[in-house]
Amino acid sequence: EEEFSDLVNPKGKVVKMSKSRYIDDFFRTGAIQLGTIKYYQSIDDPEQGDSSEGSMLIVGKNDFETAFVQIESGYNNYAFCCYDGEPNPEVIKRFGYNDYFIIHDVEGFMYEVSKVLNSNLSFRSRCIYKRDKVIVGKISNNFNFNIMSNKLAQLVGMAKYFIKKNNYRHQNEYRFLWGLEFDVTQPLIIKCPEAIKYCKRR
Repeated sequence: EEEFSDLVNPKGKVVKMSKSRYIDDFFRTGAIQLGTIKYYQSIDDPEQGDSSEGSMLIVGKNDFETAFVQIESGYNNYAFCCYDGEPNPEVIKRFGYNDYFIIHDVEGFMYEVSKVLNSNLSFRSRCIYKRDKVIVGKISNNFNFNIMSNKLAQLVGMAKYFIKKNNYRHQNEYRFLWGLEFDVTQPLIIKCPEAIKYCKRR
C-alpha cells in the first residue's frame, strides 16, 4: 500500500484521448462522458474494457494475524480516465481514437466536475500496474477478523481504485474519480464549461 503514497500528481502531461468530434463538443459546450465500474466491466474491448475493475484481493496484516479478503467496491464512483505523459500516437490508435486534449490544471478540472455532480468526495491518482490485483495493508492489532463488515473494503483506503493488471501498463493511466451517495451503472454525459479553462487543444 505504501507504493500509493506519492501518486496523486502526474509525472507528465495529463492527456485525454478521444475522437475529434467529442473533443470539439467539449471545447464548445463542456460536454464530457464519465464512466462507471459496471460500464468498464461490460465493454468487450481489450483497451477500453476491464472485467476486473472494482474487484481485488486485499491482505490485512497485524502483529498476530493475516486476512485475505476478495472485495468489490467503487460502484458509487464516476471515472474519467486519462494518459500520463507525452501523447503517444500508438496508444491513441489502439484505443480507436484520433485526437486528444491536455488537462493542464488537474485540481481545477476535478473541482469543476465535482460541482456539476454535487460530489463531496473526489480523488485522483496515477495507476499502479501489477501481475495481480492484490493490495497489502497494515491494520490495528485489535481488528476483529471474525466480523464481516464494510471496514474490510476500507483497509487500504482509496488505493484499491488505482491498481490495474500489467497488461494495461502501456495505458499509463491517470484517473479521476468522483464519489456519490448511491451506486451508478451507466456512463453519464455532463456539461461542464467551467472546466474548459483548465484544458487546451493539442
